[in-house]
Amino acid sequence: MLLTFFTLAVTFLSSFYGVSTQHVDPSTNPNSTIESFSFFRKWSWSNKDFDLTANHNSTQVMKLRTSVATHWLTRFGLTVTLVPSQEQFKVKINSAGIWCGFEQTYKIKKDGKTIYQYMIDPRGLNVDRWHIKKSGNLTQSYTWKRHATGLAGVVKRDDTHKKVAYFKAETFGSTGLAAALHSTLPGTTNYTIITNGEVPLVVLVSVYEGHFDLPRYLLEHAGTLALPKPFTPGQGIMTW
Repeated sequence: MLLTFFTLAVTFLSSFYGVSTQHVDPSTNPNSTIESFSFFRKWSWSNKDFDLTANHNSTQVMKLRTSVATHWLTRFGLTVTLVPSQEQFKVKINSAGIWCGFEQTYKIKKDGKTIYQYMIDPRGLNVDRWHIKKSGNLTQSYTWKRHATGLAGVVKRDDTHKKVAYFKAETFGSTGLAAALHSTLPGTTNYTIITNGEVPLVVLVSVYEGHFDLPRYLLEHAGTLALPKPFTPGQGIMTW
């Protein structure tokens, strides 16, 4: 009975994440093309490290590494390194704000200077919304309405509602299994970003990787680690 229900659920979720939702509109920049990039969870001390690969030629383009500075998880960071240039970006996150369910702004920094920003609106039991703000060389804002299962969805431009990117996850080749299992075991799930190049790849990667790892890390350790100090809205980003 349980197996039948699980099979039906996986089938439904696979249909829900059908190929039609993966359509991405052409970029307003005629020089940009639609590309796809993928990453697997690597075996590491945190099991939250990734290498991003361009699917058209299987070339590594980015390395993503996480850092937790304290066992209270009040200082969490993500470092994105471009390959082969070794150019680095750091994502600053206030984990206490996410734990308590407040809106939270993430800052992507280069050489200590904020160049991009995005914000999560948790919205309780409703679908999260991730807002990519106008900043740096981004002249438009964008929103990702995360699917309720938390592993896929479309990124749309706010003014035209055009699809500029799509996030997809497959566990053992199945989108339905990915949505049902939310597996964090390294090597089981392939995460894909399909993009028309309108939003910088470092922003899309930071949003997608950050959304399923930091909140999950907090929940996984909720029974064994001390809670962070209460978060006061407006206190800002904690450094690490």
